[in-house]
Amino acid sequence: MTPPPSVPRTVRVALGWAALERQRGRRAAAVAARHEERATAGPEVMREFHERLAQTHRRAEQRHYTAARMHESFAARLRAREPEVAQLLRVFMAAVAETADVAGAAVTLFGPESVETLAAASDERAKAVQDIEFALGEGPAHSSVELHSAVRARGAALLERWPVFGPAAADLGVTDVVAVPVQPAGTPLGALTVFDPSDPAVQDGFERLHVIADTLSRIMLSPRQSAEGRGGAAELPSLFAQADIHATVHQASGVLAAQLGCPLAEALSLIRAHAYAEGVSIDSVAQDIVDRRLRLDR
Repeated sequence: MTPPPSVPRTVRVALGWAALERQRGRRAAAVAARHEERATAGPEVMREFHERLAQTHRRAEQRHYTAARMHESFAARLRAREPEVAQLLRVFMAAVAETADVAGAAVTLFGPESVETLAAASDERAKAVQDIEFALGEGPAHSSVELHSAVRARGAALLERWPVFGPAAADLGVTDVVAVPVQPAGTPLGALTVFDPSDPAVQDGFERLHVIADTLSRIMLSPRQSAEGRGGAAELPSLFAQADIHATVHQASGVLAAQLGCPLAEALSLIRAHAYAEGVSIDSVAQDIVDRRLRLDR
């Protein structure tokens, strides 16, 4: 297992990646500008071709600069707080929320049968809302992955779209929620969920959130060597080794599936239903099943 990164080294790596992303952003901007000039001054027959390439490189420019801001925010927060290594992921997700200009952010990845395999959040409220979605099996992250698109609900629509999750999230003070898929190579593996966006750019089309989700997918799922040089450790992906994977819940699902002879998805649904009916956490129910203090029936 890769050891957790030290805070000073993580700062250096984050700033190195920020500088690299800004360099890439400038390169993309220069290419876009050349195509924009050719679209205006060149032959009419080539105008659409150059306009299309200019738009492609402008989107790349935006993606690189957004990634740079995320890394810079992360480094600044580390310098200001000097957190324990165990808190690095929380700080990183707070930088994601700042870049998105939202009150909180959470990222969830799913495995087979839509079972959560990784969870990380920017703050306690974001984590609490994410835990509610995990316990209920319904909510914005699930919907975004199922639909392969952005989803949003606010105010009364939040209560109507997810009849159980919505009121529970509202009880925690959430009034507006948006989720966009994290989908490397076009395959949804999870979702970035944000709470109470304030920037109109977030509320109009969610383009910034899609850019951030794309950046997250590259950080989490692609080996990224340290910007300090070849041979450096893949510092940023190792942050996600600290993510909550609900290991006990997955273990309990396996135990229950074996006991009842049912699929894992059905076992997980039974655990969720019991936790909701008893008003207790899904993790505590799972621990009781693993420790053989609780046996559930269909």
